[in-house]
Amino acid sequence: MSRTEDTSPKKATSTWRNRLTLTKETRQGHILVCVALWSAISFLLFSRYILATVIVEGASMEPTFHTGDRCLLNRVSPLLGSVNRGDIVVLRDRGDDDFAIKRVVGLPNDDVEIENGKVFINGKPLPEKYLSPLTQTWTPTPKGKCDYKLGPNSYFVLGDNREISEDSRYYGPISNDALLGVVIH
Repeated sequence: MSRTEDTSPKKATSTWRNRLTLTKETRQGHILVCVALWSAISFLLFSRYILATVIVEGASMEPTFHTGDRCLLNRVSPLLGSVNRGDIVVLRDRGDDDFAIKRVVGLPNDDVEIENGKVFINGKPLPEKYLSPLTQTWTPTPKGKCDYKLGPNSYFVLGDNREISEDSRYYGPISNDALLGVVIH
């Protein structure tokens, strides 16, 4: 009798091994897809809520930053309330309905006064070693003087290039909600 069908264990084992190999490859493919997906999600969450890269445009922060400079933005600091005087921040700029980079000079509950080209915080002159020599801080008012009493969630921000910067002198104090993060430089 002749058999047309070979049922030897050799062939059955071979088919089983082929299926096992295919299953392993499929599993590895799924693992790679999951790793890639989680990596992308982690990157997006990290850059959105923890650390982001920003590129400076404009001259309002010269000489500290110039157009094209890149820096990191710590997005957690404003959420934790750890914004300090002298920190450089990125904010939603009410003046241009855009984003801006500015320096924090007034903290919550401070009295900020600008008079005769100088900034005073709580009645004391603000030392500003980061400014170019002979830089004056003028107000947009004809009197050359302005006073601000900051609220519990307000900051007063100025650009380092005081001649061209549109900042809190023009649109007033900004709220903590307007801060996107503190620049790491």
